[in-house]
Amino acid sequence: PNVPSDVEELMPRLLPVECRAGTEDLDLSGPPRNPQEYLRQVQLEASLCPEVVVAQIDPKKLKKKQTVNVSVAGCHAAPAGFSPSLSWQQQQVSNFSDVRQSIMKNRRHWSSQSLDANVLMVRDVTNFI
Repeated sequence: PNVPSDVEELMPRLLPVECRAGTEDLDLSGPPRNPQEYLRQVQLEASLCPEVVVAQIDPKKLKKKQTVNVSVAGCHAAPAGFSPSLSWQQQQVSNFSDVRQSIMKNRRHWSSQSLDANVLMVRDVTNFI
């Protein structure tokens, strides 16, 4: 029986690709000559990638101010008929409020729950690995 690997289970192949015994006839130096060759190149390149990648994040950069203020002084108003209606704006505010309340409810719920013994809560990303 053909048992899928863990990777295929998480990321199943969506397009059937003709599998040949080897990739010796696959020329990676130039562009693919047909769709099958393109898909085989993608599969080969994907197989060369590590399954787990750890980003090298500089925590100092994350702590810097990330908010960007943009002046709207030079912006022109939308032409008549292109501005959102008041009812649409009110609906967006209502949707946003619903989502915000749902997030707050979930935060309250999950902050009071204890984690399973096999789950590690990472507070310091530098010591995660």
